[in-house]
Amino acid sequence: MLRTSRFAAWLLLAPAFAAPAAANDKVYVADSAFLWDLHGQPNVWDEAYYNCFDAVSVAQVGEFLLSVDGDGRFSYAHLKTRYVQVLLQLPVDGVDVAAHGGDALVAGSDGRIVRLDGKTWQPKGALSVDAPISALTTRGDLVAVGSSTGELWLGNATSGDFTSSCVVPGPITSLLELDGTLFFATQSGAVWRCDVATGGIGFGFQAGNDAQTMAVDAGTLLVGGTDKTIERRDPKTGALLETLLRDQPVRALANYSDPRDIDLHSVTHSMWLAQGVDYDLVVEAGPEHAGEYYLVLGSLQPAWFPGTELFVDGVGLPLAIDDYFLLTLSGGASSFLKNARGFLPANGSVTAKFALPAGSASLTQIYAVHAAVTLDLGAGAVSASSTWRQLWGL
Repeated sequence: MLRTSRFAAWLLLAPAFAAPAAANDKVYVADSAFLWDLHGQPNVWDEAYYNCFDAVSVAQVGEFLLSVDGDGRFSYAHLKTRYVQVLLQLPVDGVDVAAHGGDALVAGSDGRIVRLDGKTWQPKGALSVDAPISALTTRGDLVAVGSSTGELWLGNATSGDFTSSCVVPGPITSLLELDGTLFFATQSGAVWRCDVATGGIGFGFQAGNDAQTMAVDAGTLLVGGTDKTIERRDPKTGALLETLLRDQPVRALANYSDPRDIDLHSVTHSMWLAQGVDYDLVVEAGPEHAGEYYLVLGSLQPAWFPGTELFVDGVGLPLAIDDYFLLTLSGGASSFLKNARGFLPANGSVTAKFALPAGSASLTQIYAVHAAVTLDLGAGAVSASSTWRQLWGL
């Protein structure tokens, strides 16, 4: 067995370099079956293969994305291992979900907000407001609740105390706190602002869709609607910056932030070995990891379950320790796994390649998974890793 200390020591065989750490913010959008992730480019989405089953709301809870379907069921996905559990029962109908203190707060239309333990996913207490709930968001201990009657409630997740703040025309469909401003929208697409510090309320802007959901991307506000659009808005002026188009109604957007997480932009790839293999593995760690050392490693099977990853310096690499892992770790796979190690450029993006010329493979079939890892050599520690992506062929 390869000890994590030996793994870390091997990675340290390179010149020292220090790089600042920063959160890698992602946005996920739920359609009727899957979550998709936005990679910062207009209208460029990758299918993440995380089942969400008719989600009406999605939220990051620790290392998980949890979704609710508004009909008493929830699903969750562990992004690093891609472990998924679906259609689990809730004690409320689950019209919205938000995170607090490592747990999930799930709102019911009956006014109850049930706390689910972030490890066991079992109920462990509840909050309540004297109104039918249609939307929910949190930031720290702040809990903001929107009602189908147009009433906005502000409360404390620890004490459970809530105060009615204002009433606006129409049901409140979505809520989002950004830099001290609480944005809340109604079904007509009207987006209002509430100054969290002063409680001041004012009209923000009129969205072009029904504002079913909101998220943040690169300092801008994303407003999703059932007309299959996501509007990117300036949060200060409300000005429309661009419109992203989807092929299904947008009911749920979710932000995901983890400074240890990087993107491996390759989906499942299949091929005929007799025709050769030419498979790109695009590693996008982001500029916050510029100058760090990266490796693309592989194994014949992934780490399937949360907690089974190879942990180094608190970062989980979702691969199994097998002969192929040791081959890629030692550099012995360089004849077909090319550009799989080196220093990240200023934009933090590189492309590795799994390549075999036609007729060169003696294999009758192949199945392997790959993941990327980065090392902050100045700190002497593994800084980030990606989820796994699979490659198979006959």
